[in-house]
Amino acid sequence: MDYSGAAGDEEYRYYWIVISAKNEWVEVLHAAPKKPLNKEWSESYSKEVGFYNKEFEGAINWTHPPKTLLPLIKKYNFKPRPDFNKNEGQGTVTWSSKGICVNDKCSKFPIPQRTLGKKTSGKAYTNFEYKDNEIVRKDGDLVRIEVPPVPCIFYHAGVALFSNGNYEIVDGKYETSDINEIGAEFDFNRNVNAVEKIENINGEIVHSYDGDVIDYNYIDAIGIVPSEMLTK
Repeated sequence: MDYSGAAGDEEYRYYWIVISAKNEWVEVLHAAPKKPLNKEWSESYSKEVGFYNKEFEGAINWTHPPKTLLPLIKKYNFKPRPDFNKNEGQGTVTWSSKGICVNDKCSKFPIPQRTLGKKTSGKAYTNFEYKDNEIVRKDGDLVRIEVPPVPCIFYHAGVALFSNGNYEIVDGKYETSDINEIGAEFDFNRNVNAVEKIENINGEIVHSYDGDVIDYNYIDAIGIVPSEMLTK
């Protein structure tokens, strides 16, 4: 991730992650393509990122699985599941800042979503409140309201996967939307103790920061359903 928010400078990391409703969370680094120094992109870097993107979007080669996955396969005795349904439980679980719900049963307290690095989400995305096509103001400030709960795109055994971002559900399918932002918001920040100057390939200063740099992102993340809510 590039903390300046410049998409051309993104750094990619690929992980295997094992999650269970019993609070097990294991992350194993699979690959970390090395971005060329002082360059936004390069042909070799682009090819390497493209290779890992394609690998992660495809099915696991169980005959010759990636070496980084072998320890997890051995430890958890993972095996191929021909009957696996990537849409299993879709829409069964919903998430909002107030909590997580399974069908009509909701948690009694907020449950943040979680993602790589064991980061937890903040509040859900909010939109401006409108009345008669005008944004509502209170004491001079714009009034914001939380968007509706986000439905999961996959659910199994107490673990729900949410896709946070710009989309809407049309006829049961997830479609990209230019106006609807739903789900949990994650903040990524780091402490910068001194002024940090970032140069481009020509040695020109293109960014300069002093203090915390914070970027907010909408990403896929996990919601764990409390054990007391699971059907016995």
